[in-house]
Amino acid sequence: MNLSDEIANELQGSGFLEEVKADRLPDSTILTEAALDKYEKRHGSLNPDVIDQQADQVLERLLELEQEIYTEREQRVYREALVVFLQQKYDTGQISLQSFKTGSTGGGHFTEYPRLQDLFTELEEIYESTDDFEEAFTEILPLLYPAMDAISVSAQQSRRKRAGSSLRSHVENLLEKAGYTIESLQNAGNGYLYQLYREETGQEAPVYISYLTTLRDRFRQSLTDGSINDDDVPRFIVTGAGNSIFTSSRRSNVTDQKVTEIANEGFTLVVFNAVKQNQHSGKESVISYTELFQNRLPSLMKDQ
Repeated sequence: MNLSDEIANELQGSGFLEEVKADRLPDSTILTEAALDKYEKRHGSLNPDVIDQQADQVLERLLELEQEIYTEREQRVYREALVVFLQQKYDTGQISLQSFKTGSTGGGHFTEYPRLQDLFTELEEIYESTDDFEEAFTEILPLLYPAMDAISVSAQQSRRKRAGSSLRSHVENLLEKAGYTIESLQNAGNGYLYQLYREETGQEAPVYISYLTTLRDRFRQSLTDGSINDDDVPRFIVTGAGNSIFTSSRRSNVTDQKVTEIANEGFTLVVFNAVKQNQHSGKESVISYTELFQNRLPSLMKDQ
């Protein structure tokens, strides 16, 4: 493995960039709340009537806003990554018990990001050995290229990884804006069992929801509801299929075969309205988000 690959390995995957993002990027709950706040400042407050009539449009816009917020903050992290390494990780001659240990030969070697440590050591030596700006950076810039290239590649690869974990947070925010209170929530199988209370009617109902960004082959893992014993509990698979935030295009992978499998297991599939109208308009087991909030959820509520 050459030096460029070793530096890339230390930055990418579960490496230093992931560490920086974990420390500096908020989780999906905070980001979805920020998107909701931004939406309401631009378009007005959300209420049950708006959700009932425009749930699909509202959710798509919330996803876009959340992606914008995340991308802006993530790019800031990428821009500052090497500065963070310099300030927090690089040992400027100080032997650190956390990042440095003595080898069997008596010499020392860094155990935390050793190739990046070596890179910054070389950069420091160049900086200290010359007072000429052009001469120094003629040597420094080529040395920085492998790290900068790895950061650039990582940024490009991560742009579509986001939003999956936030779909659930957005839907839960819409439930609350639509007048529902989540009285209880528990993991069950590959989804969540909710006890919803509707303030307007004083009624409540259990609802099982599994969240998927797309319907790739692994969707079959969601055709289990865990330890739910009551067969009368309505079951939904909520998906972002057909939305370009989750995939490279707006092409939907919601095939007739998958819809049939989902329906045969007792689930209703929730998709964006364009997918419903263009591909599955005649299927009762496929509904849009607007249908979910306008008709399906209210019909499930019962007096307790």
